[in-house]
Amino acid sequence: MTTEMTLNEAVRAVTTALAALDTDPGGAHVEDAIERAATLLADLEPGLTTIVLHRLLASIRDCHDEGRRTSVLLRTRRASAARAIHLDPRRHHSPTRKAS
Repeated sequence: MTTEMTLNEAVRAVTTALAALDTDPGGAHVEDAIERAATLLADLEPGLTTIVLHRLLASIRDCHDEGRRTSVLLRTRRASAARAIHLDPRRHHSPTRKAS
């Protein structure tokens, strides 16, 4: 599995955890989604995006534990993760793209 695919899968898993939290903050399926995302994040190479995604997942877990759909910290970390993902070169890999 390529690094790009692993990152994409981890991002999808975190997005799924966010959706589960929004649907039913205290539900058991949120915990399952968090665990799946944590497993995929553990396989990522260290870096800014990985750190930011881990922090976002921690905020998802905190909200789940408190039975809340969101928090100020969750919204802040979600925005940070979106920026990190957008800027991560692994998400924009193209075999035909020339290096600058």
